[in-house]
Amino acid sequence: MAERMAEPVRVERHLAISHKDFLRTLPAALGRRPDTEDPANILVKSGPDKRLEIRLSPEGTRQIGALTLPQTGVALEFVGYTPQEIEQFMLRFDAYYRRGGG
Repeated sequence: MAERMAEPVRVERHLAISHKDFLRTLPAALGRRPDTEDPANILVKSGPDKRLEIRLSPEGTRQIGALTLPQTGVALEFVGYTPQEIEQFMLRFDAYYRRGGG
């Protein structure tokens, strides 16, 4: 069995998404509803010693030519997870939040 990380592990992403769309997609990405849904501090508990804290940056925009896209920084902090659990979670998270273009 893999050992849990002694220190919190922080992963950051910059997504072309609004807070509203992020929160609407989050339950599917997590496979459940979060314990709190305050965009400033989203908490997901997975037992007494295991939790995920998600913090969203202030919503911004990114201009690409005539196109304006929403922009949100996402910081995920894993406490009590193994490296394999973090990797599996991020594969699922990235699949739900991946945006494609033609």
